[in-house]
Amino acid sequence: MLKLLSALVKTSFVAAALLLPTIPASATPYSEIYVFGDSLVDAGNIGIVSPGTPPGAAGYFNGRFTNGPVYTDLLYQARFGSYMAPSLAGGTNYAFGGARAVDNSGYPSGGDQIPDLAAQLDLYAMNSGGTADSGALYIINIMGNDVFAVMNGNTNGLDPTAYAAQVAAVMAEQIQRLHDMGARHILLTGVPNADIPEAFLMQALLDSALDGLLLETELMTYSYLDLFTRILADPTSVGLPAGIDMETPCLVGETPSPDIDCTGYFFFDGTHPTAALHEILAREIGALTGITEVSEPAALALMGFGLAALALGGRRRRA
Repeated sequence: MLKLLSALVKTSFVAAALLLPTIPASATPYSEIYVFGDSLVDAGNIGIVSPGTPPGAAGYFNGRFTNGPVYTDLLYQARFGSYMAPSLAGGTNYAFGGARAVDNSGYPSGGDQIPDLAAQLDLYAMNSGGTADSGALYIINIMGNDVFAVMNGNTNGLDPTAYAAQVAAVMAEQIQRLHDMGARHILLTGVPNADIPEAFLMQALLDSALDGLLLETELMTYSYLDLFTRILADPTSVGLPAGIDMETPCLVGETPSPDIDCTGYFFFDGTHPTAALHEILAREIGALTGITEVSEPAALALMGFGLAALALGGRRRRA
């Protein structure tokens, strides 16, 4: 996954600082957390639509595409004391495994009926009466399947640059839509798939599109590409074992079972990381959003790393 990151390796001490003993700091009391995205954050919507997907007997946890709770579950637990529930079961997680930023439902070939980003927001708008809670946090974690679509040529005839531009435009449009509905705290994770050249093109176009928005919303951005860079440089800096297996999926290296032990593996299956990475994401994104407490040394490290507010019409914070 990280083969192409060697040229991007840079020193970072943020994650290591976050491992220091916790000293209470102010936590943001969001009224609710809403999630839109793909299989990295699906809390079970696909499992409701297609029972048995993903298969719990193999070690997938409670409808998640990994062997434990995903990072949005951990953030929700830190704020409200329980894991997230999928929207189809009355919860606030609208993510669906397989979803894209770009709506592919009308493609003559390669299309599907999985709710993509705009459709997920449609479902939320229907449930909320078209108005977003200004005190809630809105997490958007998507675009991985858009990168795969470019790799597989499933872009309805668009070349990689044109499709990446379409992704960026859709993302900006839906963020503006949330803002106009009343959302005032949005967390956007960047493009994953850090071993794929198209991911960097898509991220660059996305950044440009976001910079063109005029918002009153606090828009926080988290960089998957930076996280993977740090892991490649030194896995122990984020709490992973020094000799972690970055190639073999846990489901290949171990016998699939409900109690599968994925210690020492980065990937759970051929696409999704293990729950250990989600714990790292929860720690870092929790600090960025103010959901979890941050130690004073960690707070200083975060400031040095560039998590201070940046102007984006309203406010923008990046990690």
